[in-house]
Amino acid sequence: MKFCMRVLRVIASLAMIAGQGVAVAGPQGLGDDVELIQFAPVTKAVAKTVGPAQELDGIAIIEVSDDYSRGVTPVRTDIARRYFERYRDDHDLLLVFTNFEFETGQAAAFANIIKNDVSGIGLANYDNSAAFGSASRRLQNYIDMAAVSRWQLNPSSPGYGSLLDVATHELMHRWVAFPKYLKNGVQSSDLIGQEAAHWSFFLDSDASVMYGADWQMGTDGQFEAVDVRHRLSPLDLYLAGLFSAAEVPDMNLIREGVGATAQDLPVLGFKTPGSVETIGIGQIIAANGERQPDVSHSPKHFSAGVLLLIRPGQGVTEETIFGLQRFARDFETRFAAMTRGRASLSIENQPVQIVASGAPVPISGQALCTTCTLDIAQAKVWLLAQQRASDGAFVDKQVNALATGATALRAMTSGNFGTTTAMAPIRAWLSAFPARHFDDLAFKARVGVAPSIGTEVELAAARDQLLHAGLPGLAPTWSASAWDTAASMVSAGFADLSASERGVFLDRLRSLQNADGGFGIHPGGASHVGLSAWVLNEVAPLADPAAVPITHDSAAWLLLQQSAEGGFGSGADGVLPTAWAVAGLVRLGNGADIASAMSYLRSRQSLAGDWNGSVFTTAEVIRVLAEIAKPNLAFDASIVATPAAPISGDRVHLVGRIRNDGVLAEGVKLAWFLGDPDQGGAMIGAEADLGTLAAGQSLEVSADWESAGFSGAQSIVAVLDRADSIDELNESDNRQTVALEVAELPQAPDAALLRENFTLTPPSVNVFPSAVALSGTVVNIGGADLTAVPVVLYQLRNGVRTELARTELDLPAQASVPLRLDFTL
Repeated sequence: MKFCMRVLRVIASLAMIAGQGVAVAGPQGLGDDVELIQFAPVTKAVAKTVGPAQELDGIAIIEVSDDYSRGVTPVRTDIARRYFERYRDDHDLLLVFTNFEFETGQAAAFANIIKNDVSGIGLANYDNSAAFGSASRRLQNYIDMAAVSRWQLNPSSPGYGSLLDVATHELMHRWVAFPKYLKNGVQSSDLIGQEAAHWSFFLDSDASVMYGADWQMGTDGQFEAVDVRHRLSPLDLYLAGLFSAAEVPDMNLIREGVGATAQDLPVLGFKTPGSVETIGIGQIIAANGERQPDVSHSPKHFSAGVLLLIRPGQGVTEETIFGLQRFARDFETRFAAMTRGRASLSIENQPVQIVASGAPVPISGQALCTTCTLDIAQAKVWLLAQQRASDGAFVDKQVNALATGATALRAMTSGNFGTTTAMAPIRAWLSAFPARHFDDLAFKARVGVAPSIGTEVELAAARDQLLHAGLPGLAPTWSASAWDTAASMVSAGFADLSASERGVFLDRLRSLQNADGGFGIHPGGASHVGLSAWVLNEVAPLADPAAVPITHDSAAWLLLQQSAEGGFGSGADGVLPTAWAVAGLVRLGNGADIASAMSYLRSRQSLAGDWNGSVFTTAEVIRVLAEIAKPNLAFDASIVATPAAPISGDRVHLVGRIRNDGVLAEGVKLAWFLGDPDQGGAMIGAEADLGTLAAGQSLEVSADWESAGFSGAQSIVAVLDRADSIDELNESDNRQTVALEVAELPQAPDAALLRENFTLTPPSVNVFPSAVALSGTVVNIGGADLTAVPVVLYQLRNGVRTELARTELDLPAQASVPLRLDFTL
């Protein structure tokens, strides 16, 4: 069976060289993938065949019993309206997957463009967003990604990148590709190819995902497509409002091309003779008008919702939900990269009812610097300048003077700044300032200031009595809130508590957590963004299994509250919750994207370096960011072994993915072992230096293991930072193991052709007839010799097989033999 499969692959390669078509099984292509919804029906009520939107771990779930075939617009308007009944109407697009197959024509996915208010891109203006339930009129694109079964949702799978590219392709159809250009005073559509919505096969589009190719002139005088479907071109980015006209270079269009039409899909390696027509952006503007809004005024941040449609009675697996969550995060990253950092995409379903953080009116600060970078150094300068010379205190308002002073000292300690000249006075001031309640005692304890005044000692004794029961409130007669419980737990020194004492605290905290994962100001009260973020940040570092469900559920709820700006909360009230949420999410190491949250913090920092003009807020931001200023190298997915059930002698290909979900870049070294390295496992090859991995970046890694001589249960262990030389946020996620059961080598022959070992000489043919030689290696991976094995090369055309060359080989067991077949095309 292996023999036949490898031969078919060789035949397919030969067929492409000879210009013959080869059908490839798999998901459909992307031709015919645009619907311009210019006449959407407006109905009074949503059909009963479309159920209300539900939610599962951040993914909107809608049950649909109606016909969902492509082109059935009414059901799509009803689905969108159901979505906006539950979620905020602030999206530019909806990404819609299904848990069932439906007719999509020739496309694997397609875009339903429901609005165009941009001129100069070759598309008429129209607006059907209201019919899709968007009262804000912001919704522009309803992307049908079709059945999840069509896609590989595992990032380590080879096809995962195709999913991200297809999503980018469909998103870009909002603006691309429709423009004509002016040629000799006449408008021409020759830039356009398939479905009048993609670039021409013959356009040098710099290998745009919107088709065309990267055409280069070869030494044989022909144009060759050296790259296809790889990036967004300057013209794509201009039409999307992300490049100015001046940034779009002239482009070439091949004339008199042969062997294809303008409507064909791009083919890597395709060659054609022809001449070149050079087209400038000025000709496109002359035919379509200038792009309005232009690059200075066009939107740069886009928002999307993600939906999964199901049939009545159909379930949803955890793998599907997890895959869609990861897709959403990875697509945000891919879109930012594809747009060269000019645009961002936020994919999140935000419920209509969101609890406000409810913080007091903030102290006013100086003017904001929305274009500056996050400047922690300047924040430290500003903070030190707020210290009172008279007594060393840091005061926002007298009512919270103790908390403010303790927080400033804690920031100096965590951020390693502030001389003893600054620290000693504030420490002395804190010692002399009487604690009024348990919260004040907790703030003092966090900076190592023990109770010293008579009333404080009595208050501390009362607190200690309640600590053993995990019930400290604000004061002796107050009931315990989530804030009080977490604050007391941290200030008491969690690591120094006994296992039973830790369990009491965590069980109590868990009992105060709402069913949605958040925490209320009062037990049982509505979940509060700021409090939930604070608890997450304080509990995430605790090394106790009982803390895991608390932080997991809290993080899941918080991620649903993140605003389109990237903050957790809005305006000045969102700064502290955002800093706490960022730190907590990073500590968890769950791969959550914090880029937009960090951008939000940057946008709220003043020119002077402070946040909100508040010592407390500025000090807390400095502290939490200083404590997470570390890298964290981890494995992003399970290692995949191919073949999964190897036979002794097989070469096993191992593929995994690593990520840095910390906040600092770090150099990566990876070693592979056969067996646990701590138990004498042998290294496979040498330790690989993979270079620097930026914060938030992931990287696919691979290795090969020769299984010859091994059988039975085997384990392959991949280890990051084997020398343990990197200070990381989490030291427990640097290993990944894959277990293999290696079958004994059968005492039977098994011949195979390895495609990667084959070459053709010459590599391409332009003149017929021509002599061609196929060279490669034939392998006997079995345990018995083969003699006189026939190896035959065929040409397949129109279902007729014609022999081209033949030879016979002797193949000893576990050996490889060179092969050469000479033939004429």
